Amino acid sequence: MKRYYYLHVDVIVAEQNATSFEQAMDQFVREGAFLRFGQQHDIELVVALKSENPFPYRKFQGFQSHVVSLESGKPLPSYRYVHLWYIPDQDDLDIAALMQRSPDDDLYVRINSLVERETQNLVWRVGWLSGPPQIVPSAGDRFVRVMRSFRSRNLSEYLFKAGALIPLLELRNWHSLGHYQNVTGPLNTVTELWQTKNGTEERASMREALQQPSATFEKTFVNPYLDELPMAEIRERLVLAPYALAARRGAA
Repeated sequence: MKRYYYLHVDVIVAEQNATSFEQAMDQFVREGAFLRFGQQHDIELVVALKSENPFPYRKFQGFQSHVVSLESGKPLPSYRYVHLWYIPDQDDLDIAALMQRSPDDDLYVRINSLVERETQNLVWRVGWLSGPPQIVPSAGDRFVRVMRSFRSRNLSEYLFKAGALIPLLELRNWHSLGHYQNVTGPLNTVTELWQTKNGTEERASMREALQQPSATFEKTFVNPYLDELPMAEIRERLVLAPYALAARRGAA
């Protein structure tokens, strides 16, 4: 089975720079994104989301053992942007050449200058769980990103149970945009992306969508999926970024 690889990017932008960032990103994707650096860099932006409201971002809080910061500890009102870039053929992706050319591109440099923090992880789409991300724009729809971490022994069971629950969630207006397992960064981590008409990032919202009259079904599938198998999870509600549909070309 072919594995489909993506780059999962998390970007923090100060609220005061958000409009400039969105305008620059819109121009970037409309002009072919990374194709500006050569035809071999055919990387497509297939999902672009942002936090619904600004949040107080504190820099250098990622290390729990200690915090070293030369900047003020005052929180900075910021937006989070979530990008999913489809990589059609990672064998032809010349990262070194891309990194060499990007600093010479004024638009790329301008985008980077507006970013407070950026993390990138290579992920692969769990193909037997769901198809490629297909966003259908609809007024009022919400998007939910769930990032779950697992002990190695629990990951395969979680993926199996997810496969049983996705059809039920689809019937309840939770449309899957894919399950993505980390190849780099924190391993045994899976990111779920959902488009939903009336759901929220609260765990109770997904549990309500999974309600069944059978107590056995809940004990066998729902409870392990939501409560027992994940070691930790982060849930957040997102909306479409303004440039989300600027350059959709379709992904595998």
